[in-house]
Amino acid sequence: SGRSCDWYLECLHKKYPCSETGDDYALTYATKFCKFYEKYYSEFSMDGQKWVDSVRKCLQVSLVPYIRPYSHLSCTEVKKVAFGSHVPCYVE
Repeated sequence: SGRSCDWYLECLHKKYPCSETGDDYALTYATKFCKFYEKYYSEFSMDGQKWVDSVRKCLQVSLVPYIRPYSHLSCTEVKKVAFGSHVPCYVE
């Protein structure tokens, strides 16, 4: 849905529990920065809040195809795909 930072743990990390690989995007990067924006959300202007909401949704939606039952990526591939979505999500 793109509304909650919990998506990374409840969906992405559940499908790709990469904690011990060093490539755990869901825990080490996505959740950390999502929570950071969440913590300071009220300090953003209305336009800033819209941007935060749309970036969060874009980042999560871009990963949905990879949590389907038929999708099987390595932890390194998940991290690469996730980071590949950052520029388009942050600037569009």
